[in-house]
Amino acid sequence: MMLALNLPLQFISMIMECVETASYSLVLNGEVFGHFKGGKGLRQGDPLSPLLSTIAMEYLSRVLQYTTTSMPFKHHPLCSKLMLSHLMFADDLLLFSKGDTDSIMVAGFTEGQLPFRYLGVPITCGRMKKCDCNILVEKLIARIRSFGSRKLSYAGRLLLKLLVDGSADYIRVPLVSWEKVCSPKHEGGLGIRDSLAWNYATFGKLVWWIYCCPNRLWVRWVNQIYLKGSNWTDYTPSGDISWGWKNVCRVRDMLVSGYSNGQWILGTKGYSVSQGYELLRNKFQSMVWANHIWNNWCIPKHQFVGWLIQMNALQLKGKLFRLGIVSDDLCVLCSNAYETVDHLFQECEYSRRLLELFAQKCGLRNKARVKGCILRPELVFKKLIREMNVWLKAKTEMAMDIRDRVWFNSLQM
Repeated sequence: MMLALNLPLQFISMIMECVETASYSLVLNGEVFGHFKGGKGLRQGDPLSPLLSTIAMEYLSRVLQYTTTSMPFKHHPLCSKLMLSHLMFADDLLLFSKGDTDSIMVAGFTEGQLPFRYLGVPITCGRMKKCDCNILVEKLIARIRSFGSRKLSYAGRLLLKLLVDGSADYIRVPLVSWEKVCSPKHEGGLGIRDSLAWNYATFGKLVWWIYCCPNRLWVRWVNQIYLKGSNWTDYTPSGDISWGWKNVCRVRDMLVSGYSNGQWILGTKGYSVSQGYELLRNKFQSMVWANHIWNNWCIPKHQFVGWLIQMNALQLKGKLFRLGIVSDDLCVLCSNAYETVDHLFQECEYSRRLLELFAQKCGLRNKARVKGCILRPELVFKKLIREMNVWLKAKTEMAMDIRDRVWFNSLQM
């Protein structure tokens, strides 16, 4: 192969030396064992492997180019004007040809039957239907359910069970709207990425290519098949066009405020997916309490519960009683009052005694500061750190004083 590409003989010799003399060792329990020669050349993770793959791709590309121009091969109707016969990326190869027997035989394939599956995805002669993807949906649901029970944290499990009902059918009304959940933390959300808005933002990269990258192969193909010399800003797709191209045109209209005369104005280095996502996502007002909950002083479980309190989504007995889920609405700790957020965390006798004990341990005498520690625990930790620093400074000075005395006494002796 390398000889057919007219590579220098010395270069070929060096490459073959690296391939034929490769050897490997095994690491077991942190220790290296063995030293044996490879039987089939380089492994996939070898640093030289992608470079050799590039040489093989170049050779295969030249063979396909020669085959499609010198034999009875007919290009795909949508690729004939660009003479496009194949595309390659890493270890993936896409061949484009007319669906006649001669073109398929030239490419080295034999005639088969549809439908068939490729990587679990059904391949059919027409458009995919909803029922064709049921097996993929079932596999994803099974993976999410098993993953949620084994890997997710307390906050993650609550997010699946409380916010989205923990089921694929999405039967009941969620505690917090999904738009709010997908907003940034400083806007009162959980910072979860909105997958739909992110998907549209990735489509925005294609929109920007059409505006600013006319020499790209995909843009040239789009100009040949869809635009046909039309102005991209004023172009309107026809009704029988493909679903993917309609989405590209739809995203162009959604991002129209980010463009001026065909130039992306929200960034100095052109369009980026993150900038497009910021333009497309739902915006909310910044919350003053966000920094009090989402900080390094709170553990994740307490952060999530605090967020539910601020969203008025904590499932207390007062709310559950109104829904007919529990038989009474009394506080679960004292059973003397209606269970609300204020009562459970501040007014309840049990909570009040707990706060007093906490204040005593931390040296806090102001009741307002004690109640403020519920929402701002970082103030308590900062106070403790300041006291610790004072204690360490005093101990350090004492140790240095003792060292100086010992050194002075040794000089006198």
